[in-house]
Amino acid sequence: MMKKRVVAGIAVLTCLALHARLVACEPENKPISPVNQTLPLDNSQLMLGAVMNSETEEVRRLAERHQGLDERDTDDQSTPMIAASDTDQWPVVEILIDHGADI
Repeated sequence: MMKKRVVAGIAVLTCLALHARLVACEPENKPISPVNQTLPLDNSQLMLGAVMNSETEEVRRLAERHQGLDERDTDDQSTPMIAASDTDQWPVVEILIDHGADI
């Protein structure tokens, strides 16, 4: 169990480093969306909406159903894992890791 968490932690850090490089290379360098911003989402982006609105229990509920773990933001292609780590929502990152979300 500990080895799994260490590997997952390394994966998250690697993802963050890669994401930082990608953002730095974007021609527009758009600002990161603030937490608690209400987003117009269809049913295919419920997980991203829950993450971006800091709804930890909703993230947990969706993760337990394996819904939206690997969905992508239509603007920057970020995953729920990237969105959670960008906004320092570490309990959400842990929930996503525990339920097998991709980075």
